[in-house]
Amino acid sequence: MVSRRPFDSYSKLASQGSQYEDEKHYRSMSSQTPPAPPGWKKTIEDLFDESRAGNRSSVGSPEVDWARDYERSLIPAGTRFTKSGDIYQAIIDVEVSYLTSWSAPCMNDHGV
Repeated sequence: MVSRRPFDSYSKLASQGSQYEDEKHYRSMSSQTPPAPPGWKKTIEDLFDESRAGNRSSVGSPEVDWARDYERSLIPAGTRFTKSGDIYQAIIDVEVSYLTSWSAPCMNDHGV
């Protein structure tokens, strides 16, 4: 695991609460994701591996939501999540992977 250190005071930011808890509350209020099947233990990487192997035609909701929740369940309690405005500096070179997600209207070439 790569160590990262915030430029702001850790204790000050940690006292502001968990971003995950805020996001979990927002998701519970804004989405209709069905519950994960019993025993779900796939990660987002597992879903993409299945897609690359041809065992899955697409990777999307709700499986990505279930995988994200499973991955987060593996994070130790008390872990501090980043907040808007945090600045971090890697003390060694690191590779960063990320997945973006958004909702937007879909239009064809005619604006419909």
